[in-house]
Amino acid sequence: MWNNSSVSRTILFEVKDTPTCGRGVFALQDTPAGTPLLATALLPASVILRNYKREVCAHCFLYERGRNLKTRSVDTGHSFCSQECFQAWMEDAGPVSIQAWTATEGFIKKKSMQGSGFKNGNDVHELHDTNEARPNEQEIQTAWDSVSSTAHFILEARNGSTRKPHRRALTSVLAISPNPDYLSFLLSATVSRSKHVLPSTQPMAVTEWESVLQLVPDSTPYATSSCLQTATQSYLHLLALLPLPLLPFVNASAFLALAERDSHNSFGIRSLDDGGDEFLGYGVWPVASYFNHSCSPNVGKRRVGRSWEFWTTGKVGEGEELCISYMGGDEVGMDLGERRRRLSETWAFECGCVRCEIEDVEGLLEGEGKGKVET
Repeated sequence: MWNNSSVSRTILFEVKDTPTCGRGVFALQDTPAGTPLLATALLPASVILRNYKREVCAHCFLYERGRNLKTRSVDTGHSFCSQECFQAWMEDAGPVSIQAWTATEGFIKKKSMQGSGFKNGNDVHELHDTNEARPNEQEIQTAWDSVSSTAHFILEARNGSTRKPHRRALTSVLAISPNPDYLSFLLSATVSRSKHVLPSTQPMAVTEWESVLQLVPDSTPYATSSCLQTATQSYLHLLALLPLPLLPFVNASAFLALAERDSHNSFGIRSLDDGGDEFLGYGVWPVASYFNHSCSPNVGKRRVGRSWEFWTTGKVGEGEELCISYMGGDEVGMDLGERRRRLSETWAFECGCVRCEIEDVEGLLEGEGKGKVET
């Protein structure tokens, strides 16, 4: 089994460019069923949705069927299944990051007590009205450019400026209700960006943030204009809230780069003991993201705590692409139209895997057969 921050080649597989899917994972040798391929716990950005924060361990993601966990950090808003997970999370976060989580949680609670209605969760990971056009590249860049002056004024105020325009910008941003889930997601990424290089014991070690940037970007990652507005507003909120040592890691280009890679590369954090019925949150495991989708996958996946594990589900030949299912097994009982509709609505692509191509041809032949007239 291979566990690395930046996987490009192992004795079992390699990551290489594909004509239609960016990059993919390909077998370097004939591999029997049940062969472990990869385990990765590298998680540069994640969020547990606020509705589940009392029920899901912030470190290992344990979920006990809706029961509140007993260990809780009131200051940061995180819950834990044990003192061990609490201590592990605290040690990994460090003092400055804990200050950041405390400031953000305090702001969210304050707005809640004031009766300010929170915006919806991270819209990028929800279904939308397909009639609403996705913002194009120019609209996205314009939106980010439009908040640059406000961002500059907020930074001036945070650095001690007493000029009215600067103080007014800071006050105005803090008067706006946040999107708690997306704010927390961006904060987790900011903390990752601030971390140093991974231990040299890991071959080809890179920073957590660099592992994200290695993913293929999507130039139009925001599903709607409201998603884009949530992103820019959350950026300003973090500038206004985080401790000064973290501010160099809060910038528009980094958050846009994250969105461009998160939109097609995130994994859902779901409950494990009920077939995944509860969507608890999501995260970006960069190494795991190189596996493309197939409606007849030859690779299985499972989450074990905060790690993802992958193995072959059948015999794989040398040179064959190793694929997972993005639909978690739902594809087994779905027809071609249902599968393509789900993939298009959720991941914005039309599947061209072998199963889909065969069923597509069979559908065409069946249609031609029905159209013939007996003589």
